[in-house]
Amino acid sequence: MDISIKNSLLLICLYLAAIPVYAQKFYLSEPFRSKMNDDIELVGQQNGFVFFTQESDHDFRILRLNAELYNNRTLILPLNERKTKVRYTAIVDKMLTVVYSYRVKSELCIKIVRYDTDLNLRDSLTMACFGDAGYSPDIKAIPSKDKKTLVLYYIQAANYIQCYSFNLHTQKLNWAYRWDHTLEKTEYRYFEKILVDNGGNAVLIFNEPGTGKHDHNISCGYLTATGVVTRQFKNQPYNLYEADWLIDDKNQRLILAGMYSKDKSYRAEGVLYWRVRLPLDNDTPLLSTNPFNTARITGFESERNNFENGIDGISVVEILLKHDGGVVLILEKRQQNERNTRGRLIESGNTIRNSTDYYYDDVYICSVNANGTTDWLAPLAKKQFSQDDGADFSSFLFMKGKDYLRLVFNDEILNDNTISEYLIRPDGTFARKNIPNKDLRKLKIMFRKGKQVSVGSGIVPCYVKNKLRYLKIEY
Repeated sequence: MDISIKNSLLLICLYLAAIPVYAQKFYLSEPFRSKMNDDIELVGQQNGFVFFTQESDHDFRILRLNAELYNNRTLILPLNERKTKVRYTAIVDKMLTVVYSYRVKSELCIKIVRYDTDLNLRDSLTMACFGDAGYSPDIKAIPSKDKKTLVLYYIQAANYIQCYSFNLHTQKLNWAYRWDHTLEKTEYRYFEKILVDNGGNAVLIFNEPGTGKHDHNISCGYLTATGVVTRQFKNQPYNLYEADWLIDDKNQRLILAGMYSKDKSYRAEGVLYWRVRLPLDNDTPLLSTNPFNTARITGFESERNNFENGIDGISVVEILLKHDGGVVLILEKRQQNERNTRGRLIESGNTIRNSTDYYYDDVYICSVNANGTTDWLAPLAKKQFSQDDGADFSSFLFMKGKDYLRLVFNDEILNDNTISEYLIRPDGTFARKNIPNKDLRKLKIMFRKGKQVSVGSGIVPCYVKNKLRYLKIEY
């Protein structure tokens, strides 16, 4: 055989070996018995079992399914009836952990219960009680990335933010702090979010317009068990299109990443990356803005021209942290159009009915280095159109592998539908392939509401003959 042919065959084999194995197994659950207002949540997977919670107006249930998604046990939690509300559910220390609040007269109490994988009760402890929580505060729960810290907070009459940090491993209160807007010189209307790091600390973020046309004043409070560190970053020069905050626990940084725009606020011009070192002492923040077309385009080079004038209707779906402190942005083109359509009723004559069209199209994955420069941009072609369904069957399921990223999605929103997936490698190159399974075409799959439960598997809700089921995809 000619040497050049041998070399070509060798290169092809090496290329194919670098592509991960595509979907191999599918498991479909039995129909879930649920009412219209029931809240069903996929908690996660542990010891080969998959756990769901189902909350209704009357009770809170834990459902355990086996690896093939057959329900083999259901537990109704004996929750206290005194204004009880479940605040958070997760798998912590290999145990199913439920945190809920209840009232004892004027006090608000926070309780934790933990179950093993056989749904046997292991711990039940009231972690704290507070007498200044008002009658029925809107409590929000923010977990840390390792799920071992949970911060509960509520805003009291737009005057202050009350925060409590709990260690779910030791089941104890880390600290409590009241952020007073007057004392801290921050305004409630500019409050953006709270983030929690793995050390049990929290960052409060306020983002208000600066003195310039595109300037921003960022006020942050770093809450710890030993006190609070406050800092204001005045007149940060950027015009946000859409971005989000996150904490880099490994490098101890607070990061804002997303997209910026110029004077055309309806178009994203490029990628924005802003970071500062925690605990917000004297570090000078880094700000970097880069147009989309300065990145290395991993698709056809001719697509670079598509980014010269920016991208409209694009949203940040998820942000991944890289080991060096950089990020990977997962972006998607999304548009929603509302229109009036005329119908006719015999009794009342002509009527006007509102209809909503949903367009969920191309996905863009952008890798950003720790110094803020863009590394590569992967444009992934996709077109999805639906009407009056809340876009439940549009978008995609995103999964992280050891050395690749995977996107699984419906090709079209139809009753008889095909499914495709993208595999993205660390250098930004990608491959697309259809999932050849005729049985899946009978399902109406909601990939955007799915969840990755292990390195090689994800679970997504779907409808079969108008009955809710869950589909497990294994690789």
